[in-house]
Amino acid sequence: MRIRSLRVLIIGSLVTIHVAVTCVFLLAAGRFAAERQRDYARIAMAGTVTDVTNQAVGFLERLSRVALLTRGLAEAEVVRTEQLPQLERYFFEVLKANPEITGVYYGTRTGDFTFVTREAPGLGRNGGFFSRSMVAADGGRRSVVRLRNPDFSLFSETELDLRQPFDPRRRPWFQLALRADGVVWTQPYLFYTAGTPGISTATRVDDAKGSILGVVGADISLGSLQSFVDRLTVGETGYAFLLDPYGRAISHPALVGGDHSAPPLAPVGTLGDPALGPLADRLVAGDDSFQDPVEVEGRDGRDYFVVARRLPTRQGDWTIGAVVPDHDLFGWFGELSRMVILLSLGLTLIWCLAGVLLWRLIDRRFERLRALADRVLGRTPKAGGTAPARGFSELAQTERAVERALAELDRQRLENLRLLEEARRSDRAKTLFLASMSHELRTPLNAIGGFAEIIERELLGPVGVAKYREYAQLIGRSNRRMLELVENLLDASALEFGTMELHPAPAEFDRLAVEAAEEQRLQATRRGLKLEVEADSGVTALVDAPKVRMLLANLLRNALAYTPPGGSVSLQVATTADGEPLFRVADTGIGMEPEKLEQLRKPFARGLDNSYVAGETGTGLGLAIVDRIANLHGARLQFETAPGDGTRISVTFPRDCVLERTGSPAL
Repeated sequence: MRIRSLRVLIIGSLVTIHVAVTCVFLLAAGRFAAERQRDYARIAMAGTVTDVTNQAVGFLERLSRVALLTRGLAEAEVVRTEQLPQLERYFFEVLKANPEITGVYYGTRTGDFTFVTREAPGLGRNGGFFSRSMVAADGGRRSVVRLRNPDFSLFSETELDLRQPFDPRRRPWFQLALRADGVVWTQPYLFYTAGTPGISTATRVDDAKGSILGVVGADISLGSLQSFVDRLTVGETGYAFLLDPYGRAISHPALVGGDHSAPPLAPVGTLGDPALGPLADRLVAGDDSFQDPVEVEGRDGRDYFVVARRLPTRQGDWTIGAVVPDHDLFGWFGELSRMVILLSLGLTLIWCLAGVLLWRLIDRRFERLRALADRVLGRTPKAGGTAPARGFSELAQTERAVERALAELDRQRLENLRLLEEARRSDRAKTLFLASMSHELRTPLNAIGGFAEIIERELLGPVGVAKYREYAQLIGRSNRRMLELVENLLDASALEFGTMELHPAPAEFDRLAVEAAEEQRLQATRRGLKLEVEADSGVTALVDAPKVRMLLANLLRNALAYTPPGGSVSLQVATTADGEPLFRVADTGIGMEPEKLEQLRKPFARGLDNSYVAGETGTGLGLAIVDRIANLHGARLQFETAPGDGTRISVTFPRDCVLERTGSPAL
């Protein structure tokens, strides 16, 4: 019961803590995220309305630029206003280049008028154009209406009855332009020809003396303006709107008919807009608080973000803005919150299951852990002892047992370190002894060699007995072998103690190879072997020449020693494809298993399991010396070998040691 109660207490506490922490985290994260989201919404809305405003201004400015361009061309007499066919064709090209413009026109102070539009009765939807020309003729006025195809070809031409003539001088755009110096904008009004509402921009045209010739202007229907505003992207379900100075909606989704025809002007408060309806009076009054995004509650109970900007004109300020439901900005956050809650509940369930499984696992292994600690300490449990403790008592006992085991392991570790240090000292003492003995042996061996050579050459007189001269030769040969072994021991001890230093100097690799081969030529001849040298690399490198000769000598001695009579040994100097110089020693000897190569790099290691190798004399230091000299130069050793297939050893030096290369191409 105690264990079960303890388990329930621990698991219940963990679950309670987890649920409480999760709830606090979700609440705090929700509040923080909501605030950050509203900040983000305001920034996004400000950027959106700025973009909408810039696009709208650019859209309307194209209308002004057309009027200004026409004025400039007329005043410069590039376009001659008195030549009606030329003027009509020019207006036609302007409309083709600017599909958002409804019509372009020119009226004079005498009442003459030329007008081209894409919206007029009888045009239909074929993309044609309507033109109207009105000029003085025969003491009266003559008006001609033409319908043209999209390619400007004439479709029909009709002369109108002028009992009720059209007079451009009475139109609002003409009167405003005469009183202003620059471009003027009209309030929305009904177009005379199309009968649909729209706005106009106009500017007067002067002659070279400054006298007024007439007024040129351009129209844009509210239907075209509505189409443009509808194309502006404002969130997923948001929209843009445009109001005139009197609060009438020029562009709003509620005004668009099924055929996307030009909408009638309507006060914004009568559109039934749930977001703008409560704000209509403030928008018309020019409330500047909408310059920054404002969060409002609509008449439908939903929250909206509204932002509006003023577009100043001489006839009053227009208002352009955007409305975005908060769902467009925060909908994803609600979905994310639901996912986080579900994920938290799932993690809580997994936590509970994992806690139960973990407790059972720990409960079963506490005893095993303590038994393992007893085994480390070398103790055996007493037979017939008390039952093992459970719960926190078992934790305490296990902790003490593990601490004792760790203390014992630490003691054993220190003992092993002491033994290792003693072994290292013994090894260093052995190496020092060998080096000292080798140094002491060198002097008598040199003396023996000198005396043997005197006897062999009979420098002090005839020996008398030929057998003595043969013995002197054997003594000299054995002495040279002993000196070679002594030199190897001294080199190995210097490498092991780190006292061998490099003295790099420019050296020709080809000469080093030839010299090393010549030193071993006699041994190759005595053993009945063919020694070949291929040295035409032309490489000059910065290396320690004596050490490299020692490296090559050891490689050649090994190759000659383990190649049966009749075989061959070759030494090649070359460069790799990367420009690295290398020496390669190859033989046709007995070879070896590749897995034994690493062992042979160690000092005094020899392949004694091979009967041929076991019959050869040597210290087993050759490859160890080669490996360490190569490491000092930053070179790398590569082996290719197999039993009965010979051995090929490459020593590749780094490319940055090369000073000059004039020989054969790379391998």
